[in-house]
Amino acid sequence: MSQDSLKIPEYILMDPTGNITALVTEPVEPEERRNTAALIMSREPAAEQLGFLCESKNADIDLEMAGGEFCGNATMCAAVFFAANNNLSSGTVNVDVSGVNAPVNVEVEILRDGSWRGTVEMPVPEAVEVITFLDGCSLPVVHLPGADHIILETEQSLEDPDRPSLENRLRSYSE
Repeated sequence: MSQDSLKIPEYILMDPTGNITALVTEPVEPEERRNTAALIMSREPAAEQLGFLCESKNADIDLEMAGGEFCGNATMCAAVFFAANNNLSSGTVNVDVSGVNAPVNVEVEILRDGSWRGTVEMPVPEAVEVITFLDGCSLPVVHLPGADHIILETEQSLEDPDRPSLENRLRSYSE
């Protein structure tokens, strides 16, 4: 099936921590997910990742990330989606998420302004290491199933005057 003939399923955009997440909220056949994800991501340039929400036999909700990875922010989004749609103003939501072997607990709470607070029980990393780039800069990397997370100190934030150099380091790591 070509991308042009795909029906775009219902989806929402959520912003858990400045990391825009697209969640497909209606069923999509597994063989159609790759093309569906590509189509939605092309329409939503601000989205950094996409997941498919499904009914779960082992948890409150199932989240299948488009790349099969674990994503803490998307897991938090899935939990908030479940809570909001089940009139749960606070509590624990159990999310069966791709990239990990067991469901993950997420504590959620709706705030007075209508936004949500969530805390994800992160899976145990496969490894943690410090990598040193060719320019001598060293950064810690947390390896989770399907995704690596490079940790930046506050002073290495997006406002860093050396941001182009930082972006080049990150790009070289992912190649």
